[in-house]
Order: sequence, then structure tokens, then C-alpha cells
Amino acid sequence: MLKVHRISSVEWNPSAVVALATSADSSQVAAARADGSLEIWLVSPGSVGWHRQLTIHGDPNSRVSSLVWCRSGPRGGPLGRLLSSSIDGSVSEWDLFDLRQKKVLDSIGISIWQIAAEPCNDLLVDVKQEIKSYENGHANPSFTSGVSEEDNSESEDEDDDKNAVEIHDHNDAKNTRLALACDDGCVRIYGVSDEEKLTYIRTLPRVSGRTLSVTWSSDATRIYSGSSDGITVGLGGLRSGSDLCIWSLLALRCGTIVSGDSSGSVQFWDDKFGTLLQAHSYHKGDVNALSAAPSHNRVFSAGSDGQVILYKLSSESVGSRDRKFVPEAIKKWIYVGYVRAHTHDVRALTIAVPISHEDLPPDEKVKRSRGPEKPLDFSYHKWAHLGCPCLSQQAMTLNFCIFCKGVYQVFST
Repeated sequence: MLKVHRISSVEWNPSAVVALATSADSSQVAAARADGSLEIWLVSPGSVGWHRQLTIHGDPNSRVSSLVWCRSGPRGGPLGRLLSSSIDGSVSEWDLFDLRQKKVLDSIGISIWQIAAEPCNDLLVDVKQEIKSYENGHANPSFTSGVSEEDNSESEDEDDDKNAVEIHDHNDAKNTRLALACDDGCVRIYGVSDEEKLTYIRTLPRVSGRTLSVTWSSDATRIYSGSSDGITVGLGGLRSGSDLCIWSLLALRCGTIVSGDSSGSVQFWDDKFGTLLQAHSYHKGDVNALSAAPSHNRVFSAGSDGQVILYKLSSESVGSRDRKFVPEAIKKWIYVGYVRAHTHDVRALTIAVPISHEDLPPDEKVKRSRGPEKPLDFSYHKWAHLGCPCLSQQAMTLNFCIFCKGVYQVFST
């Protein structure tokens, strides 16, 4: 008879997940852990069926602070290039073919808290049309009244908000630009080319405090950053207390900026005038992460209290009821609910689109054809379609190996 010995003295300490990022096609999620390793997971509908494709063991002495996927030429492949920033001030690229971590930017001597890649060039045309059609979730009358794009750009140039930084230098349209939120209060911009190293472009003006978060506008013409002084660059937000840290920022296509700070408040701002539209204080601790649905009509927030809260853009409007003085009705962001699926801090949120199998009707026959050569690129679109977007969240002690048992919470939007 086979004897089974159970040992309960071994303490299980999973490594915390510190950063998440979704690939360009939204089919894979990259997760960075506190021990320096990185995992690539294939997205699946629901909480069952997720598959860990690979694991890369990086530098255990380098603490990853942020992850981002970016597209840059043929070198990145169909998924793009995966970059990470570290507290030691370096930026690394993760080679998914050779399974190794390599530095593309040596340490600048200053901690990097977050990095953000500009939106893809192929989406800018559609985004610009949508931005002109909608402002803060409502119809923009200037778009329907025949005002040209040149007139809109001239009015934006007259804005005297010094904190708003517009980016106009397109030296190389093929290279993706990367914004780095640094500990010295500066935002540094680098170009991601096909070379081994990043290319320095410029440094934006310094602000007081530490720059903790950064994001691009949907049309890639502005950069917004949040600092430890509670000042959000480009918004005009005033400091409301000592050491008010803006931990996360989101730039929505409707012209609204969402910020999450250390007071537990999630605030919605107007990106044109820098005014506060709404504020929700449902978190009982720091708001560590924000994420938006692909349609940008839902926003998720997560914090140190373990809650993941959903906000939805409703048809209700805020502001004065007198339409004579308020020609544009601003739609409200309402609180929907929360889920507490973790016992520790939730550090990262990301939206991924699972791949679902598409069954053919029983009467339809499958046509098969043989060719002389096999296709070079594998594509899921031959037999699958993109499913409903899911929200991926990671807490300090969550291990990817156990989320399929129900610990890993998935929101369906």
C-alpha cells in the first residue's frame, strides 16, 4: 500500500503581482511579479481556461513599477514589444522568443514610477473624429455647426493653462513615443525604434513633488501626469491636502480625465478647461489603479481596501437646468457597485478581450482547401471571434495558478 505523507509546515508565499498590461490585440496579458519574473497569459472567457504561455525569470533585484505594450515596426511582431520600467530608473524589454530581459535604457539615476505609450497611429484618425463629435460624453455643438478643425486648434492654442503640455514634434511617425513619470517631478519622452536602445526626445517642465502617474490623450497630442503634490498636469487641479498622491490617470475618448488619489477619491475632470466634473469617494484607502472598457463608457477603480468599483456613464446630466446658460449637457458618471475579491491591496487592473470559439451552423459545410504552402502567420480569427471584454485584477498575494478556482475575479462588461 502506498503511504501518503502530508506536510503542513511549509509556508506558501506567492510573489505579488505588481503590474499588468494587455497586448495590442487584447488577447494576451503580461503580469510582472515582485520577484522579477514575468508571465504571459492567454485570455479566456470567464475565469476558467486561462493558460500561462511562458515565464521569463528576470532580475530579482530590479523592482518592476510599470508594464506597457507598444507597436514599433516588424521587430515587435504581431503582439508588439513589451517594455517595463523599474524603480532603479531603467527600462527593459522582454524578449518573448529568447525568454530573456534586456535593458533598452540604462538607469537615469531617478526612479521611474510609470510609463505610458502613445496611442497607435492607425487609431488616431477615428479617435480625432470621435473627439470632435463628443465632449465629456455629450454631443459637441461646434462639430455640427460647421466649425473647422483649424478653428478648434486655434482656440486650443489660446488656452493659457501652462500645465497643459501639447506634443507636436513628430520627427518620426513610425516610432512610438514613450512617456516616463520620474521621481524628480519631470516627464521624459523617449522614442521606441527598431534599435537596441531608446531614443531620447525631450523632457517636459518639472513640477513640484514626485511624478507618480502619466497618460496620453486619445489623439496623442497631450500628456497628463499626476504628482505627489496632488497637482495633475493639464487639468489644473489644486492641492487639497498634504501629500495627496495621484496614483493613476485615465484619458477617455470623450474628453474626460479620470484620476485616482491617496484619499480614496475617483475624480472626473474636463480636459479642456481643467474643471472638476464629479468626484466619488467610495474607496476606504488609496486608489492604486484605474481601467476603462474598450467603449470608454465604463471605468473600474481598485485600491488598498481590496475593492474593485465600477462606474458607468449614464444618460443623466449634471449642471444647471437652464439650457440658455448651459448649451452642453454633461453626462453623469454613476456608481454601479463593487466586488471585494481580495484580502490585500489591488495593485493593477487591465482590460482584455478573450477569444471565443465560433461554431458553424449544423447545415453549413466546412470548405477545406489544400495549398502548396502553409501560412506563415498563425491567426485565431480563422476559427474564433473576440468575446466580451473582461477586467483582470491582481492583488498582492494572488497567484495565477489558483484564479481558475474562483479567486481570480472577472468582470463582464
